[in-house]
Amino acid sequence: MRKLGLNPVFRLLLIFITVVLFVCSGAGCGKKSSPKAPQPPPKEPTVNTIQFSIPEFYEELGGLNKYRIPDGQRINFYVAIPTSNPESVIESLQTFTGTTGNRNFQFIIPDSLNNEEGEVFAVIDLTGTYDLNGKTISQAREAAAVGEILFGNAGNVIFKNNQVAIFDFWGNGEGHQSVITISFTMPSLYEAGDFEFNIPAGKEVVFYSVASAPEPGSMDTFNTDFSCSTLTVRETSNHILPDALDGQDRYFLATVILQGSFELQGQTWTQIQDAINSGTILLGQAKDPMDENVKMLYSLYDGIEIGNFKFVGAVPDVSNPKITFRLPSTCVSGTPIPNGKPVKIYTTGDFDETFISDHVFTGTTGADITCDLPSKLIGEERDLYVVVILKGSFDPEGKSDTQLTNAIINEEIMLGVIEDVVRLSPGMLIDADAFEFYGKADYTDDGDEED
Repeated sequence: MRKLGLNPVFRLLLIFITVVLFVCSGAGCGKKSSPKAPQPPPKEPTVNTIQFSIPEFYEELGGLNKYRIPDGQRINFYVAIPTSNPESVIESLQTFTGTTGNRNFQFIIPDSLNNEEGEVFAVIDLTGTYDLNGKTISQAREAAAVGEILFGNAGNVIFKNNQVAIFDFWGNGEGHQSVITISFTMPSLYEAGDFEFNIPAGKEVVFYSVASAPEPGSMDTFNTDFSCSTLTVRETSNHILPDALDGQDRYFLATVILQGSFELQGQTWTQIQDAINSGTILLGQAKDPMDENVKMLYSLYDGIEIGNFKFVGAVPDVSNPKITFRLPSTCVSGTPIPNGKPVKIYTTGDFDETFISDHVFTGTTGADITCDLPSKLIGEERDLYVVVILKGSFDPEGKSDTQLTNAIINEEIMLGVIEDVVRLSPGMLIDADAFEFYGKADYTDDGDEED
């Protein structure tokens, strides 16, 4: 008798049905999964940076001579709690490290320091074993006096994006050749057509000396015999003057590098003008103070100061003009300006009896305030007043000076002012050191400002 068995075709059909039922029960047969909404790309984290600028030379402790800072040495920057006591022990909140040979160092600001104020010291380690942590300022100066280190200080620094901290250095020059120096003074404005605009802060400016300069329109090239650079944030910068130029007569030019790179050596006037028109550079020439149509010829010596630069450039892009305000962290008295408070920045040309403004910029304390710059204000000069609202909703419009003072004393507001009028231009940054802020502690009980 034959054994009963399943038909092979029927067996395959059962297997197929079993698989289908299993898949349907697990994945939801007949149901269409809802398409996932497209996810936005991850937001790039905000990176804030600060620049530390060191000089070409250091000064002799207790003396007048100056000496070149050696290249290739480790340099540590220490951020500490501000102190005026030279016997206070330095405990670094953050340490940044670089190597000399560069004059400008850029570092990312850690979150712990963002918008905070700290005193910044610098040590160029000449022995390879020195650490400022745990030592006092007096001990650091003693180490500099015996040639163990070069000691630098930038004072109190607010760690805000694009901030530049400028250092001075001291040390022992024994056994080293002293240097002679030259200084350059930068203006704050450049000419473009019939208008003047602010020279952008934080850009590289390169100074050049020439024995003679080609006449505009000629195809002759510039032959420079000395150059040095700094950042436009510095009004005056000091540099080493080569010994070979001591006693020589020279003209001076300068370029502010706005984008890309540019080298004056070997350029013709046509190439320079193309670089100006394209927005690559601003060009400056040191002019005779008695006649600005005449280039100034300087006879060089140790400590000479070069100034009266007149800069020209292209009209900046005004298709989307912006202006940035960087407020200080404290009032004149040292009272902290609190973060997260509403800010109103008023432009006014008249404050004789009552406060009247023609535009208001708004923002919040604790970070840079960037606003649209109205076309009606481009190239215009204005007084600027800044009101930080501490409580309530004080509005200075139409108020008298007495009412403003009372609002400060009653701790409704803090008031910031700039001593000089400001010519407003696209892309300009009005930095913290331009403002003076006043709070209740800056006024006496009778409402008068303290001397």
